Amino acid sequence: VVTGTGANITGTANVTGNITGNSLIASTLLYSSRFIESPYPIVAPLKILNKGTGALTSITSAIATGSFPQGLAVDPSGRFVYVTNRNSDTVSQYSINQSTGELTSITTAIATGAFPTAVAVDPSGRFAYVTSYTASTISQHSINQSTGVLTSITSTIASPQNTNQIAVDPSGRFVYAVGYSSGTVGQYSINQSTGALTSITTAIAAGTNPNTIAIDPSGRFVYVTNGTSNTVSQYSINQ
Repeated sequence: VVTGTGANITGTANVTGNITGNSLIASTLLYSSRFIESPYPIVAPLKILNKGTGALTSITSAIATGSFPQGLAVDPSGRFVYVTNRNSDTVSQYSINQSTGELTSITTAIATGAFPTAVAVDPSGRFAYVTSYTASTISQHSINQSTGVLTSITSTIASPQNTNQIAVDPSGRFVYAVGYSSGTVGQYSINQSTGALTSITTAIAAGTNPNTIAIDPSGRFVYVTNGTSNTVSQYSINQ
């Protein structure tokens, strides 16, 4: 939510500051999961001082996670952060200090499927989904709106082989999961009351070893990178 005065402001951001014309003078927050070629189980909070440069400044020391943190997601309200710990088979849960951006662990890490690689939160901030690379499943969780604590809402659902990435569409109605070894993308609908996933059709083919997925802001298109094919698969979403 943007607070302040001004005009010609589009979109939303979890920031507070003064707006003059099209300029936003405020602080936003970024969190980096240090997992690429790094053995350190930490999340490093960084501060983006948006005064035209976008330069990052560390806001505090890194906070501990489980073993080999890999996936990371911030809930839409900007109050909570979730980190998948690949070698611990858990998800760490944190609250965000709204003044400083500093993270605080809110409870013990919750167990997931084996080798969790990615986490995604739906646009309403009520549900979180975690991929299990080894089990080829998706764990489904509700988010306590006061505390941010995750609770399993149902049993896991099958996903493409070696699922390594996941995305929720902007409308909060659909979830797409990438299978690295199967070369496919799983497709699911979200129960708007419970958050439980249901497969809506068979997985669609991607390239060889797909590893990243993104949905455009309009919710009409999906793009998937294919690591071995050196391509990007392109899809439209039936609205």
